[in-house]
Amino acid sequence: MQEHDNEQAVGQPGRTPINQRNYRSLIDQQIAQAEAAGQFANLPGQGRPQRLDDDLHVPEDERPGYRMLQGAGFSLPWIETKRDIDEERARIDAWLIHADNRWTHTDAAGRSKMQGEFQRKLEALRSMIIDYNLRVPPTVGQLRGIELTQELARLGAM
Repeated sequence: MQEHDNEQAVGQPGRTPINQRNYRSLIDQQIAQAEAAGQFANLPGQGRPQRLDDDLHVPEDERPGYRMLQGAGFSLPWIETKRDIDEERARIDAWLIHADNRWTHTDAAGRSKMQGEFQRKLEALRSMIIDYNLRVPPTVGQLRGIELTQELARLGAM
């Protein structure tokens, strides 16, 4: 669909305005029209599988080393760190659910102990995120840090 078609569609009866429900079908229609017009014909790499192990974000002089790591079953260090961060977040969330279940049945000393443990877990996660942000290529983007005060307030709030 061309731009002038959109301008003509405003206020005309019989045309459906674009909304969330029909947006997807509109995109599918546009892709089908482009495909029928041959706009996807003769693209580079057509008929071959996509290369999903693209290392464009890795500095050129470091690519051979990273390819050797990948060949040995390892991935880029920052990708492994991101995986570790995701796993640690999941462990902390599970710990928090368990701690919240015990919170109302725990005395002040026990709560203080849980708060200290939670803070140590969050500080370790914060350190992992800082390490990741220092290693990740700028084009990939950094992770948002931990707001310690906000996170600590989650304990006992459920």
